[in-house]
Amino acid sequence: MPGDSVTYTWTVPAAGASNFSLHAIVRALQSAVTLQIESSVTPPIQLGVTYMSSSMDYIAGEQYLLIPAAVLQAGTYNLTLQTPTSQIGPSHFTVVIQTPAQTLLLAPVQHRVFQDLTALCCVNQGTAFSVTTPGSLCHSMSAWGGANTPPANWASDICQQPRQLCDASGALIRLDLMGAGLSCSGPLPASLSTLQALQALNLQGVRLNQTLQQAMSALAPLSRLTSLTMSGTGVRGSISCAAIPRQMQALSLFHNSLTGRVPSCGVTHLTSLGELYRRKSCNRWEPLRQVTNMGTLDGSYSQLNGTLPPSLSSPPLLQWIDLRVNALHGSVPPLPLHLQFLSLSANTLSGSLPLLPKGIQYATLDSNRLSGSLPASWGMASSIRYLILNTNQLNGSLAPSMTSPLLEILDLGFNRLTGQVPACLASLSSLSRLMLNNNALAGPLDAFVSALAAPTPSSSSQSGFGSLDVGNNGNSLLFVNFENNLMTGTVPPGLANLRLFQLLPGDTAFGDTRALALANNSMTGQMPDWVFTALPRFLSECFSCQIYISLQGNQLGCPENPISPNSIAATLLQRFNFYCVEADSGQLQPLIGGAALPPPPTPIAASAAVFLWEGGTACRKRQH
Repeated sequence: MPGDSVTYTWTVPAAGASNFSLHAIVRALQSAVTLQIESSVTPPIQLGVTYMSSSMDYIAGEQYLLIPAAVLQAGTYNLTLQTPTSQIGPSHFTVVIQTPAQTLLLAPVQHRVFQDLTALCCVNQGTAFSVTTPGSLCHSMSAWGGANTPPANWASDICQQPRQLCDASGALIRLDLMGAGLSCSGPLPASLSTLQALQALNLQGVRLNQTLQQAMSALAPLSRLTSLTMSGTGVRGSISCAAIPRQMQALSLFHNSLTGRVPSCGVTHLTSLGELYRRKSCNRWEPLRQVTNMGTLDGSYSQLNGTLPPSLSSPPLLQWIDLRVNALHGSVPPLPLHLQFLSLSANTLSGSLPLLPKGIQYATLDSNRLSGSLPASWGMASSIRYLILNTNQLNGSLAPSMTSPLLEILDLGFNRLTGQVPACLASLSSLSRLMLNNNALAGPLDAFVSALAAPTPSSSSQSGFGSLDVGNNGNSLLFVNFENNLMTGTVPPGLANLRLFQLLPGDTAFGDTRALALANNSMTGQMPDWVFTALPRFLSECFSCQIYISLQGNQLGCPENPISPNSIAATLLQRFNFYCVEADSGQLQPLIGGAALPPPPTPIAASAAVFLWEGGTACRKRQH
């Protein structure tokens, strides 16, 4: 879950400290995990600097820790995994910790594998991949194969490398060749069959000049192989039922040149499959009823077409569905009961919204053709954090009882919603970004503003604004977009209670862009009070903050007592091109008088420029 952490603790005895290395691999699937290690040894080892490295493939990030025997000292060690609070969706990670003996070397029978790979994939690759270039993977492979002397800054054996794992006999159980730009001139070597203990093989980015069937045939003798990454290898041809071993648990084939469809037996006979990745590979898919262990389905950016199968809800452990940016059409079928992450953005799906699973955290169905009203249950989901449904054809009014306590982002822009902005949205204490722009919402904002919790100054605050006890007596709204609707009435002064006008001790000078966008409605009355009070004070205390305010396209009157152009408030507000309607003439004029401001645009239309001020620079115009 976002913000969670877990700590693993172990003790290195004095008797064995110099006899083995400590090797840890943390793999975070579809999520981000920060790895920290601390020890009680004296003097302390700079573990997070010298002995830690990381890599990222298409689907996961990995972090590695390898403390050589010569450095490892007796004492207690704590390995902490922390997920960021901004994490989208659930976090899935695996941790492997080994203590290989200092004397552990690759089994001689497996040396031939690296001799063959060096000859096959490091030929005519230029200096970057030459067997004579210290630090290159080709140089290391030639060393592991016993054909060359390894560079001084590399361990002498693959079993002592941070991304590889061997068992006690020196047999490889994990081989990772990702990221070196290897390009093989022929099929995978037959010597791979000697890696009988291999469980995980990562060939991502290794260019293979062969069909998928040929590659799988070379790997067929590896009966313990359960995780295979062949993304970006350039393999071609179609997927056959016989090509994929039944014991496979994680299979990644996207960013290749595969054609045809995934045959039903090619999916349903893989009853151990837990992860399936097929981006930019195949254009059809088949039922998933028998894939009982699947937890992640990623077919994004895959040119998939057709409709979503009713069996999408069948895998009982399915928690992650990512099918964004395809050509899927038809309705959205019932969703898996335990789903936590759903992305169906940028398809042509239609029909009404389905029921949300109880534990859903992230749902993006934007840029489709979905219609009907937003079900009341979607606004009451207890676990939802991100709800993004913009650019659809949703209609009706918003339910007055939206109560999702963890909701952080609600984006319903570019739909056909009507009615007023309900007061309940101001009461969602976790909500930080609210986008209702480009709808047909009407009426005043009085109910919404009346529900905004007034800021409660903290006695410990160093800011003139004080601080908000956000989540208890305050709101979290930093970005509010109500542009291009039919809202009427005055601009309520209570909008000054929005979190975006508050500067808290924990805020950074270069944080997220804050916004209050009310442009192109039908609002009247005088320029709101917060323009002269809350906004100047915020700008004076956070000169480098980014804040966006749009009021154009309304009929807001000028204040009865104009601000002096020489005042501090006027100096700050001149960074915005605010205009108001002069009472006597009915003409638009700059809110702050003086020759420094440009003349008002004529006319102000729906496509008028909005203005974003970034500290220390003049106004910048961006077209909407």
